[in-house]
Amino acid sequence: MLGIQKLGIKSLLTPESKLKWIQAQSAGVDYLPLKTLQERQITVTNASGLKAVPIAQTVLGLYSPLCSWLKCLFYTKTLGAFYRSVFDE
Repeated sequence: MLGIQKLGIKSLLTPESKLKWIQAQSAGVDYLPLKTLQERQITVTNASGLKAVPIAQTVLGLYSPLCSWLKCLFYTKTLGAFYRSVFDE
């Protein structure tokens, strides 16, 4: 396993190269010579969607306390009271 940044993609595509697969760590692969890779039948995969689940989990994790606070806010409003946070001074 080698990094393209260290060697450069052109050095990996020499005629004597036995390269069969490239795993790009980015979602986009438009910087690769895709026509050459297709001619040489080299498989290219990328990291598209790799971080989708952790991002969704973070959003839901941050959204949950907000919902709790909004519920309290709406409840106090219906009572005609004002909600004071511990951070209000």
